[in-house]
Amino acid sequence: MSIILILKNFRKRMMAEKIKSEIVAWIMSSIGSNPSSEYAMKDSRMFFYRSMIVRSICTIFLSATALGCLPAACNAVADSKQNSAEISELEKIQIGGVDQWLFSQGKDRNNPVLLILHGGPGAGSIGFARYLYTELEKQFIVVNWDQRGAGKSYSLFMSDVTPETYLSDTREVISFLKRKFNVPKIYLMGHSWGGYLGAIIANRYPEDLFAYIGIGPVVNGEQSVAISYKFVLENGRKNPEVSDKVKDLTQEEYLKNRRFWLNQFGVGMFRDTQRYDEDRFLRGLMENSPDSI
Repeated sequence: MSIILILKNFRKRMMAEKIKSEIVAWIMSSIGSNPSSEYAMKDSRMFFYRSMIVRSICTIFLSATALGCLPAACNAVADSKQNSAEISELEKIQIGGVDQWLFSQGKDRNNPVLLILHGGPGAGSIGFARYLYTELEKQFIVVNWDQRGAGKSYSLFMSDVTPETYLSDTREVISFLKRKFNVPKIYLMGHSWGGYLGAIIANRYPEDLFAYIGIGPVVNGEQSVAISYKFVLENGRKNPEVSDKVKDLTQEEYLKNRRFWLNQFGVGMFRDTQRYDEDRFLRGLMENSPDSI
């Protein structure tokens, strides 16, 4: 298993360089060309690459163990409960010409459909399904989708991608679910990066949705950078432990280690001041999960 992860990690690093120019060009066209936008571009680029590499490697393992199987042993394309109003289906479908995985679960097949758009890019969703959505499954058919490059949808041979690739995939998944469950519309819920995708989909294709729910969505990267940088400077000057480091901290230097600085004041990924980063968090989650082998 460790050899497979090492190979996948190596492939991810190689792929990141290959798609670099397309991602940067897309971000630049989205945020404009004024000087302050350069910081948002750098932050978005770092966020995209780091997330794709770190989170995909971790969540592909979580996705398999949470569903009771390792990738090498998980050969079933669909596993569903029959002769029951309940639904629990894991299926592989072609989206954008790529094999991608969906996990649909709910107490009643006649309930409305709710599609979850996970964060990242690359954070995965299927591996966390059993822990997060049990209450929602009473009222909805909750569909967790591992986007291309994430979780069970990870591949060593992944073609170039841009945000528009994910938007196209999202629309295709929505169309598939409408056909599968014979419904005119679905509900869409997105978190972080998924919230960004969901907002654009809701704006472009409102006819496909009953409603869109955003949870901590990425709204305006440029403003977020400016506000968070100001916050770090103001609070850093009041903290004897970091006041000397903050004194000459430029916005560009801040962006290189933005999450470290935000975690110093309990406003980053973690809500306390312990200096854990995402890598240690995900590794600990894998090691301490009751599903771990």
